[in-house]
Amino acid sequence: MNKIWENRLKKYQKMLLHYSKFVLNDHFVIALLFFVGGLGLAYSNFLQTLPAHPFWWEKPLVLILLVLFLRAGSLATLLQEPDTVFLMPQEHNLPLYLKRAVAHSVLLAEFFQLFFLLLLLPLLSRGLHLGQLAVGILGLTQLLLKYFEMHFEAQSAYISNYEHWNFKVLRIIAVPLIVQGLVLYVEPLAGFLVVLVIVGLQFMAAKKTAQHYVFRWNKMVELESNRMMRLYRFINLFTDVPQVSGKVRRLRFLDRFLPHAKRDGVFSYLYWRTFLRKSDFSGLYLRLLLLGSCLLLFIPNFWLSFVCILVFQYLIGFQLLPLFAAFEDNVFMYLYPLEKSDQLEAFKLVLRKLLFGSWFFFNLSALIALGISWNYLILLIASMLEIAVFTGNYLTKRLGENT
Repeated sequence: MNKIWENRLKKYQKMLLHYSKFVLNDHFVIALLFFVGGLGLAYSNFLQTLPAHPFWWEKPLVLILLVLFLRAGSLATLLQEPDTVFLMPQEHNLPLYLKRAVAHSVLLAEFFQLFFLLLLLPLLSRGLHLGQLAVGILGLTQLLLKYFEMHFEAQSAYISNYEHWNFKVLRIIAVPLIVQGLVLYVEPLAGFLVVLVIVGLQFMAAKKTAQHYVFRWNKMVELESNRMMRLYRFINLFTDVPQVSGKVRRLRFLDRFLPHAKRDGVFSYLYWRTFLRKSDFSGLYLRLLLLGSCLLLFIPNFWLSFVCILVFQYLIGFQLLPLFAAFEDNVFMYLYPLEKSDQLEAFKLVLRKLLFGSWFFFNLSALIALGISWNYLILLIASMLEIAVFTGNYLTKRLGENT
């Protein structure tokens, strides 16, 4: 069982390493740096506005955040559908396999909890004015709660009752709220002792679980399949994943808003439908649009907003350049009497409209953060000039180099 787990873990890590170069591409990393920088600046400014005596909403906010942080990380068993047949004779050795899976999952989950606690540390010390001992106890309590949740998931592999809604509410909401509520509102040591008792009782109950119950093969394979599918869908936002198969549904009532081939030209018709139907382009555009808009909402500084808008507009335009060559492998492009100049003009028009859409949302977010001023007018003009330059001679030269 240990060898099976090690082989599957190596294969799983190799898959993650393979897709990481697509997820953490240069443009996404740059956008992420701006996003994290903007949030960090907003968080720092927020902490400086906190008074000496905490507001009434600070402790409930911290309590809710701690409960939400516990949702990061889930049990990864790496079970596969054929296991229900081929590993069935080894069910008596399955606790060894689950022990390795739980240890691996707990290690990763606790890392995420430590990361979130470090982010929350300035709010705990400056906002709630907690001492080092209280912060340390709260952190240990959070780690033990995640440990309890992971082992609770492992026990649900044998006990079907643990999947009922009342046990889920107990595990996900009730226990964390009660324990961390004791830490924040009553006495830090009281909450820590309560979670120690809960983990101890769970540890004693886990010893008898595998001896008195049958492993739920189909359920655990289904849960692992759902977990992997969530991971694949996230990776599919950045690159194609064979395990994810999309479904296309025709929305005929929206056709009236799209270009018509005879009225607006063949290339305009093709480019708009390709953009909307291929998630490589539409998904990327929406992700950068949402990321940039959210980031600009939290940037009160003009120059940082100025750079951010210009960078995000350039990223959107640059990432949509491959749309121009989307039909190069189509033989009908060379059989029909279509002019290359018409293709270029149609692509410029499509790209210009998409960039003006991003220009509107980016500047609207900047307006909410900065307010009306002469600097804001400079921001409007500069971002509009960038679109004009990008979709002008720069685009013609760039496409000429690549074709």
